[in-house]
Amino acid sequence: MNPKIFVLTGQTINSEAVIDALSRVKKQEDDPAYAFDIVAAHKNNLVDILQDSAVVAGIIPGSDSSQNIRDQIKKTGLEALRAFVKNDGGALAGFCAGGYLMSRKITYGACFPLKHQRSSDDNLGLIDATSYGPLSHLVLDYAFKHPEKPYISLAQVQTKHHEKLSIAYWHGGIALLPEDQNELRPLATFPEPLLINTHDDICAKIAPITIGVKDFPQGGKAIISAVHPEVFGDYLEPYTRHMALQKENSHYRALQEPYRATAEILKENQEGLYCLFKDIVDELLDCGKARRFNGLQANKTPETPVLTR
Repeated sequence: MNPKIFVLTGQTINSEAVIDALSRVKKQEDDPAYAFDIVAAHKNNLVDILQDSAVVAGIIPGSDSSQNIRDQIKKTGLEALRAFVKNDGGALAGFCAGGYLMSRKITYGACFPLKHQRSSDDNLGLIDATSYGPLSHLVLDYAFKHPEKPYISLAQVQTKHHEKLSIAYWHGGIALLPEDQNELRPLATFPEPLLINTHDDICAKIAPITIGVKDFPQGGKAIISAVHPEVFGDYLEPYTRHMALQKENSHYRALQEPYRATAEILKENQEGLYCLFKDIVDELLDCGKARRFNGLQANKTPETPVLTR
């Protein structure tokens, strides 16, 4: 039986790009190590899916906001996801809005009239960190290029494969600041510290983590991504076109060309972006051994239907 990776789907959740990226990894690697199945999870079947021992990992994609994700999966879904990682050895990754949900605390929008904070009671709280946002508004030195701010920000990050990789922070992105810098293993970070205002009138040179991994004693992992690492390759332009045209508001339609321009820049970094996403997939699949041999028995629940691409 192949290990399974679930992708949370639902209204306002951008799951299609994640499913497409996972399918690309399966096809491009053509290796038994990447013989995994993809499962679509939603608010009505999430708890049952997490009881399937073949499900070793999951991804919470980006959304309009982390609040929308919370509203869809509700308290029972949040509790099941925490147990999946902390107790059962599963791996869970959150991208952008999904990443906000992974942290203990969110502080967002302090530079706007509306400022709100949410504690771990509202979030998964798997990572002892504060997710500040939007990052593009907090950076006081000119580390970001803004084709059309605040909707798209381009920044260069460092990964284990590339010293400088251009990546997109869609709609601002996250400044992820862990309470303990040693708690997270970085998969991508800024090469140099940024001058950031952390909403508390404190300006400091900080290197926020772009993508980081926390390991749990039972073998589980929590992966938080401040960006959309699934956006690469041929899917980039239709993704950005969809983002621009899905809104009836003429303001969003006007962003179509800037989104396409950003897509062209990122296409030049296609190989590096793919490698970064594959690093995340490797981390997710690495949890398979702990998850499947952590006291969970196969066939504990009926087999979860898988997606084919």
